[in-house]
Amino acid sequence: MPLPLLNADTVASYLRDRGLAEFNREERIRVRDLSRRNHNLAVEIDGQEVWLIKQIQYDTPEVVTSLAREAYCYYAAENGGPLAPLRALMPRCAYFDSAHSILVIGFLEGVNAADAHVRVGPFEGRLAEELGRVLAQVHRTPPPGCFPRELPWVLRPLANGWQASARSRFLARFHGLAAVARALEELRDNWQTNTLIHGDARPENFVFSRPFEVRLVDWELTDVGDAAWDCANVMQYYWGQWASVGATGQEAWN
Repeated sequence: MPLPLLNADTVASYLRDRGLAEFNREERIRVRDLSRRNHNLAVEIDGQEVWLIKQIQYDTPEVVTSLAREAYCYYAAENGGPLAPLRALMPRCAYFDSAHSILVIGFLEGVNAADAHVRVGPFEGRLAEELGRVLAQVHRTPPPGCFPRELPWVLRPLANGWQASARSRFLARFHGLAAVARALEELRDNWQTNTLIHGDARPENFVFSRPFEVRLVDWELTDVGDAAWDCANVMQYYWGQWASVGATGQEAWN
């Protein structure tokens, strides 16, 4: 049973009770809400970001499983585990509260790749090279045998009773177009399950920290699958940037 969502009034006692922090009266604690899909809190102690707490907002099997999968990836990268080659790419995992689906990781000071592109330009090649280098390291890592090898949700066929799911109703719009439905079926048939993939390799999940290091966060969708999926997640950002500046034609894309 999940705990009520942590907040500025309860997070200090949660961390203290689990031996993750000791607070005295002089220390100032500040909590920032960074929630997206999960309830995310950045905890600052005396002006220094210390922890990022991820807590599920919706108690569904899919969401619970995804956070547990992220925690597994961090644990599997430590102490010579099966994902040890990726340890330097991950934030530090301090604690996973499986009973309440709460994950505590070290806060990463830095800027994500999407924000970095805002500063240096949408098509800065050095940034893109770093994203490619990180993904190549992920894809070279032998995958453990415990991952489910699932299709990404957008490629899954519509199941019986699909009207009950908002996600399936969204997909039904595409399945209703013959050309798109055929393309999805072809992609599904050609899907490979031979590579460790991050599963959510958007530029927002690549964090450039100091000294110059790149970390990859949000491993909730990690699985064994097709490396092209991760590459497409990155390229989607660049395609969007390309379209937004009004550049047309092959020469502009090159």
